[in-house]
Amino acid sequence: MNLKFAPYSFSKIATFKCPFKFKLTYIDKLKFPSTNINLEKGRYIHKYLENYILKKEEPEFKFELSSKQNIENYKKIVKDFINLNSNFFKNLSESVKVEKSFGIKIKDGDLIPCEYFDKKCILRGKIDLIQNNNIIIDWKTGKIPLQVKPDQLKLYAFWTFLKYPEINKINTNFVYIEQKTVKNFTFYRKDLPSLKKYFISEIKKIENTKDFKKNFSPLCFYCIFYQNKICNGPISTLDEFKNFIK
Repeated sequence: MNLKFAPYSFSKIATFKCPFKFKLTYIDKLKFPSTNINLEKGRYIHKYLENYILKKEEPEFKFELSSKQNIENYKKIVKDFINLNSNFFKNLSESVKVEKSFGIKIKDGDLIPCEYFDKKCILRGKIDLIQNNNIIIDWKTGKIPLQVKPDQLKLYAFWTFLKYPEINKINTNFVYIEQKTVKNFTFYRKDLPSLKKYFISEIKKIENTKDFKKNFSPLCFYCIFYQNKICNGPISTLDEFKNFIK
């Protein structure tokens, strides 16, 4: 199977919610310096937790957008979170994996696990924390969405079932660090066919697209391409604004 846009990731698939943004990102390959301070905060907190679990020193991190006050606030957030969940961190087994990279490829007409950089990889990702091959955690540093969808965790569960045939149940979790909240989704081996069908369907939908149209939404205002005037977003006239808010 010749896939134009492989390897896929959760973020690449999610970007296709706006096909025009997908085109600008992965076909035209337009890039702009990030101005989103929240992404910098997220990367730092993820790295801090990774080092803490691996018993490494506090990470050296190159900040480009954050002030000294911001940085102190990030450290307080992650240290408070660790203190609040000290028993959890103490009880992690030696087999715990952090930032576990993985891949999935096609072989003999079926999907099988592979390495992240395998040349035949069509789908890949990185898991923040996996314990005993049946507990998965993805750290979150942003706001909790009104509707939490487990699509990212579906990918992690899909790979885990492929990699470990002895695993029949996987407990997956979004852990919202600042809100001290966990959103849990459990997957069973019987879900494997539907997980496979879901990702094949998402990839085929992207591969078969010929017209990468704009999908206007309130998220347009946070898009790097709108902010850099590559896309005019959902609203350019008063009439469009009236229709948009209906």
